[in-house]
Amino acid sequence: KSFNIFGTHWSTNMTFTASPENPFQTEATFMLDPKNRSQYTGHPYPFGVDPVWADATNKIGFLNTYKMKISLIFGVIHMTFGVMLSLWNKILKRKFHEIILEFLPQIFFFLCLFGYLILMIFIKWTLYGANYGGQYSEHCAPNLLITFINMVLFKKAEVDPKMEKCHVNGFN
Repeated sequence: KSFNIFGTHWSTNMTFTASPENPFQTEATFMLDPKNRSQYTGHPYPFGVDPVWADATNKIGFLNTYKMKISLIFGVIHMTFGVMLSLWNKILKRKFHEIILEFLPQIFFFLCLFGYLILMIFIKWTLYGANYGGQYSEHCAPNLLITFINMVLFKKAEVDPKMEKCHVNGFN
């Protein structure tokens, strides 16, 4: 169960019943839509996930993508820390040639690929949203998986003609 510290930023107008056998049961299922101003205040939850997502019917889709992005961020931080520890070992053992031939290529390759992916995650979280219009709407947000695959394959992204409003002055 979620730990509600900051209160919810959603207004669902749901009723619930409680009994000793079933402590919490909502009367009906509901779907959270950030575009709906009667449901969402427009202010993000300060830390973690808003507890109202626990009862939404679309919680699986939202939480899975959120958890995947958080896992990527923590994984990259963890692996960067491991590579930095290898640098410390190389310095202590005075293997300076391994720093140049091993450490520098590892950190350069790793941070160029996965650092860029993490940067794209934060850009997607901050610039694009359901309540934004034009080139910053949620439909114009870059697909991280396709962007990453195209980058590794040195392939240029194909422009979808249906998404004309997303490409202003050739950007996005």
